[in-house]
Amino acid sequence: MKPNDVLYDVFAGVGPFAIPAARKGIKVFANDLNPESYKWLQKNIIINKVKKNIQSFNIDGRDFLKTIFKADILNRRATNKVGMEHIVMNLPALAVEFLDVFFDSFSENEIKQMCCWPPTVHLYCFIKTNKGEDACKLGQLLVEQKLGCKLSPDSLIDLHFVRNVSLNKDMIRVSFLLTENILKGEAPAMKKLKMENNFDVLATTVRGNRLKVKAQKVLTNLKKLDLKKNEASKGNKDKAAQIDKQLEELRKEVYQSKPKIKVTNAKQGGRKKMQNAAPIQTDATTSLVEKMQI
Repeated sequence: MKPNDVLYDVFAGVGPFAIPAARKGIKVFANDLNPESYKWLQKNIIINKVKKNIQSFNIDGRDFLKTIFKADILNRRATNKVGMEHIVMNLPALAVEFLDVFFDSFSENEIKQMCCWPPTVHLYCFIKTNKGEDACKLGQLLVEQKLGCKLSPDSLIDLHFVRNVSLNKDMIRVSFLLTENILKGEAPAMKKLKMENNFDVLATTVRGNRLKVKAQKVLTNLKKLDLKKNEASKGNKDKAAQIDKQLEELRKEVYQSKPKIKVTNAKQGGRKKMQNAAPIQTDATTSLVEKMQI
């Protein structure tokens, strides 16, 4: 980042990104909802003598994006300010759920105004993987699912492996340009993503051969059904109804496959034991199945 750039730190914490950026002379808007984090952010600003470069806020991330970010970036466009804008969303467990705010907060005119020089989003997320899976690609798929469209080579800047968090769980950073095409949320791209990418991820994350076969069967049927033409023929309607039924059955089976956990009493050390464990599937799989639609 350069001195004319701006950093919007949506989940700033105590300032691990905001403080170093401000020390380089970058203008920073740092926000955190947690009062304790906000208190120490304020102290770190004073200790590091960067008060003139940082504005800090103690509000919800959505409100920060809808008000502070929106007002500042539109003002920068109106006054032709030079420099790039970077939106850091470092709350790996939840940040991806905040992407919808960009669609709800800007009018068509404001989107055109903002996206003449698209800001860059750096989103951190947790990804659960099985052996041989690419965590970075799964991170990209997760972001695309939330955006409702694919990230083109022009909009996708970087997929970065941050660190391994635990067994089969990684932290990934997805950096992309918030372009006009993304904010318009084109319906065809959304439909294709939900039909294909969800099931591609599902087929690779479900453990247990029986569920894998079932997931693959539904995926094959979806690909055979040409939904892009939106034909209203009785045949297509019957096929769609058939696939809806298969989806519902698959949902039920995946939910039923969750292992049951029993917590023992204190005398046994509070350990958790598995009883009658069914084939295991990841939380990511459950989430994907829950959102499947055609």
